[in-house]
Amino acid sequence: MIWKLLINFLIFFIIYYHGFTSLGNTTYRANSTGQIEFSLLPMFTEGFIGPIRTLFLLLISCNTTGFFSMGFEFVTNFWSPYSVLILLYLINKNYFN
Repeated sequence: MIWKLLINFLIFFIIYYHGFTSLGNTTYRANSTGQIEFSLLPMFTEGFIGPIRTLFLLLISCNTTGFFSMGFEFVTNFWSPYSVLILLYLINKNYFN
């Protein structure tokens, strides 16, 4: 059971990291002293909060075309960790009963 969880986490991380960096985001950022360092923190903070904030702003503005656009992006692209989680859920549900 634990091996299945570890494999799922590894697959999630690889797919989401690729989607995160494909958008032009980077895990190499300058710290307060100006030195470039590797950090996964932006990927797990802004990556998880950004889609929720976008959905909230769409709800406030009542933009129906934005809902369709976000729904399409949510299902087809892996810019969001939530879409990767849905993909992994569907894979596990259909192939690993």
